[in-house]
Amino acid sequence: MRNSILTTTLGWLLLVGVVGCKKGGSPFTPSQGLLYYCSRGLPSGAWQVYRKDLSSGTIDTITRNPAYNYWWVEPSPDHTQLLLLRSPYGTSPDQFNYAQCELIKATADGTNQQVILPDNANGWYAFGNPHWHPSGNRILLIAQPTSATGPFYVATLDAFGTTPKLLTAQYSLDANWSPSGNKIVFIGLGSTGSVPLNFEVFTANYDYTANQLSAIQQITNDNTRDQDPCFSPDGATIAFSAGNALGTNADLVSVAVTGENRQTLVDDSGVHGGPINWGADGNIYFHSIYLLSTNFIGDVYNPTSKQYETLLKANCCGYISPYYVSK
Repeated sequence: MRNSILTTTLGWLLLVGVVGCKKGGSPFTPSQGLLYYCSRGLPSGAWQVYRKDLSSGTIDTITRNPAYNYWWVEPSPDHTQLLLLRSPYGTSPDQFNYAQCELIKATADGTNQQVILPDNANGWYAFGNPHWHPSGNRILLIAQPTSATGPFYVATLDAFGTTPKLLTAQYSLDANWSPSGNKIVFIGLGSTGSVPLNFEVFTANYDYTANQLSAIQQITNDNTRDQDPCFSPDGATIAFSAGNALGTNADLVSVAVTGENRQTLVDDSGVHGGPINWGADGNIYFHSIYLLSTNFIGDVYNPTSKQYETLLKANCCGYISPYYVSK
């Protein structure tokens, strides 16, 4: 949930410059597929959605509405549709506005935009983090149903934005599907420590027919602010952001779904997080910021070579929410 890390602690203390050192040997660059992302010119442009062809370098503008900040994009499993989140335009660096947003469904080129979940729908005070079920027929998200200061829970909608159902009765953030759709991962509150350092990674089994969870299990027990979990394409590993309490430093970390074999993938002076997308090409896509050095940039980590590098960076612009799909 990005309005609590990477953004609210930053203000405009940013001077665009050189990023921190990258890990690994010789550089690599993904050369196939499409990369969706959100970007804006600084300091006052509206965030819009773009799509880059990694083979040709061609960039398509997907949204063109300066009245809104578009800050989330996820293609459907068949790559024909998009889920978008947008909020009324504002210049605040905290563009992840869960309390004032609309969930949009559009075709993959950005046309035929339809608001399928309006602001304050279902009596929810806030919502966000929408993800397509692998079937394409259901949407997982988080919702704040009780009050503007109350807890968030995991919820589902159908593909039309209707039939809402809360799946958890415990504080829950950043829910995401497994590749097969029979499990979810989310952030909950651990039994020790205090917020936000007791944000821990949980998994649960998911029954699609009954639309309910079972076997909820906490798989981390650490002293970091865990957020943005995402399954690997084979469903065996989870990548997530693990940071300090203030959100001024956060590493990219992975752990087996059993809770074993925790590994730090990216650890430097940056704040690395998401939404995190473990692409079908095996690479992990995320956004980062180096305080007092850069604005938001789009990064990619290769688990095989253990390298990461920046894909999206410019002095004029910020980049968030990268999402990879194969062509």
